[in-house]
Amino acid sequence: MRLSLSAEDQAFRQEMAELFTSVVPAEVRRTVLEGGEITEQMFRTSQRALNDAGIAVPHWPQQWGGRGGRSCSATSGTRRCSAQASPPPCRST
Repeated sequence: MRLSLSAEDQAFRQEMAELFTSVVPAEVRRTVLEGGEITEQMFRTSQRALNDAGIAVPHWPQQWGGRGGRSCSATSGTRRCSAQASPPPCRST
């Protein structure tokens, strides 16, 4: 089965790709890409950058630091993390 994304979801996916490569430090992305071990400080720095950009938990309401997106946005964002060699954000429940 082949599913296609809506124009809104495609735009979100592109935005995530651009943000992950611009807000997550190059050193962290390089370490992930090379299969190295992320230090606690590297993880904290990346998580803080994702939080500041409002993309750590994009499906959360804006007043709680998210973007008010749908849950599929969170899945798409996590996949973008992997594709852009960024450590995944903390998981929310």
